[in-house]
Formats: sequence, structure tokens, C-alpha cells
Amino acid sequence: MAGTVVLLAAATACASDSSQETTQRLEEQLADLEQRLTEAEFQPAAAPQDGERGLEERLSDLTAEIAALELQLGVIQAMIEEGSPAADPSGLPERLFALEQKLAALGTLGPMSMDMGAPAPEATMMTPAATPDATVMAAPTPTAGATVAVPSIQEIGIIENYAATQFYPQNMVVLKDIPVIMYLTRLHREHVNRFTISPFYSSSAVILPGEIGVIEFVPDQIGEFKIRNVGHDFEATLIVVETEAERQEYIAGRGRQMYALIHSVDDFQIFPSQLVIQEGIPTTIFNIGIKAQHEVSFEPFYTPEGLNIRPGEITTIEFTPDETGAFTIRHELHGFTGRLIVEGR
Repeated sequence: MAGTVVLLAAATACASDSSQETTQRLEEQLADLEQRLTEAEFQPAAAPQDGERGLEERLSDLTAEIAALELQLGVIQAMIEEGSPAADPSGLPERLFALEQKLAALGTLGPMSMDMGAPAPEATMMTPAATPDATVMAAPTPTAGATVAVPSIQEIGIIENYAATQFYPQNMVVLKDIPVIMYLTRLHREHVNRFTISPFYSSSAVILPGEIGVIEFVPDQIGEFKIRNVGHDFEATLIVVETEAERQEYIAGRGRQMYALIHSVDDFQIFPSQLVIQEGIPTTIFNIGIKAQHEVSFEPFYTPEGLNIRPGEITTIEFTPDETGAFTIRHELHGFTGRLIVEGR
């Protein structure tokens, strides 16, 4: 992958200056828009005071601005189509794709249909067959924010290493009756493919190293349940609680919060795309790359000193978040991002 990085860096210098300037300006506008939408979305929808503008009115303005940004994306796409491939090998289509995903994630705009030229490669995604009791839900649109809020869907990552007979992380806390999407990847090929979250889920689907399994279920019972690799007989624990306050209390009581992130350059995405953690609690994030190496920052809490995430290897990143808010998980080499939400306690 290092050779690819060098090629992209060299190509950037010969790309159209106007395309780069327009894209940079659009990225700045979009970042400002995301922040303003976050503030508006999580501000209590109380009646406006004299001289204030209501929440609905401000969201309406933001929606109009998103539509304007969509038009600007079209302008950039036209620049790409007018230039020859040799003049524009800068990876701008991939950057456009990332911006499109950000716009769609704002929730007020559906995904745009845009000719991106040659399609970016797709990671192999496998959805294991759910048990009859499991409920299959559509893939969610992540919600940005920095306050305690009950999610409409819960996304979590998990990494399986049967050589170490362990899942990473070992404990996960979710809310009762709210659909869960779990992203699973493996370091090793299995000879017995049986994965269960009893009583919510069971599957014998084959998920190979370098693939991401998408596991969907609804935890409709309170308690502690086992996530099991049946063939090698090791497990992790899924804790299901009734309220958000109980979830936070459980994490605070353990004194450390642990999560897993799967980084896919083919999908130009992190799975899950948003991570919600608590302020002031030491944090451990287990990371793995799919096919590529990465340099990933969790600013302002963690800044890498070079490549820190690799395929087929679990990398541990640790920090203690000391402020609340919405922050960016940034891929310095590939340009895509995720969201880190730090909640107050």
C-alpha cells in the first residue's frame, strides 16, 4: 500500500488547481454545516425567545444549504469529466464519494446518484443468515451529536482472534429493544463456522479474513448473554440494559471503556462509522485494517506517529477523553473519516 500512497501524493501535484480549490472550499463549508446541524439537532426544541429563530426554521435553512452543496459537488464532477485521465489521477472521485457519504449522513438528504467514473473497489460484505427470532434492519444513517440521547439503532464492532481464543472487546453494553448492527471480522480462517449470540442470533455463514460480517438482531431481554465462537469454544459478553443511564453506569463502574473499529479502504469507511464514548474514562480502541495500512488520528486525544493500523493485526489505541463534543476520526493517508462523540457524565 505504501507504493499506492506515493503515487497518490505525486498525482495530487498535477491535478487541476481549480478542482482542488473548489473541493477544499466545499469541505470547509461542509464541516461548518455539520457542526451547525449538530448544534441545532441536539438543542432542546423549546419555544424560541423574542429575537430567536426556532429550531424548525434553522433546520430548514440548513437543508437548503445542503442542497446548494450538492450542486457544488456537481461542479467538481464536471471538472473531472472535462479533464483527461492523465491530467486528473488525484483521487478526486474518491474524495467526492466521501463528501457524498457525509451529506447523506446528515439525514436531511438522500444519497445522490453521481457518475464517479470507474467505481471504487468494494469490500466483500457477508450478511450471515439470522435466526427466526432475529430482526433484520436496514443499514443505519449515523447520527452526530455530543449529548446523551437514545439511539434509534446501535452499531458495534468486534474482532475475532481464535489463535488467542479471544474476541476484542470482551464486553459490550447495548440497550434493550433497540436494533443492533454488529460488524465482525476475523484474523484467521475457521474450520467450524458457528457464531452465536444466544438467544438473539445464530449463524454458520462463512466469514473469511479480510471480510466483514454484518450481524443484525434486536436484544429483547435484559441481562448478560454470551457471544460465542462455537468451534473453538471462546466467548465475549453482551450486556443488555434498560436505560441509557444504566449503560453509562455500567461503563463507569468498570473504569475503562473498550471498543473495536474496522477500517476498510475499499469501502472508504470505518465500521462502525460513529463511536460514542464517555468523558473522563480511560478508553481502549482495538483496530484492524482490511487490506491496507492506515494512519489514523483521534484528535485532540490521540495523534499517530506514522502508520498505526495494519491488515491482519490488532492495534490498540488508548487515551482518556477530557472534553465533550463531536470530534473526527481521521484517515491521514486515505482521506475518509468517522465520528467520535464524547458524552458528558
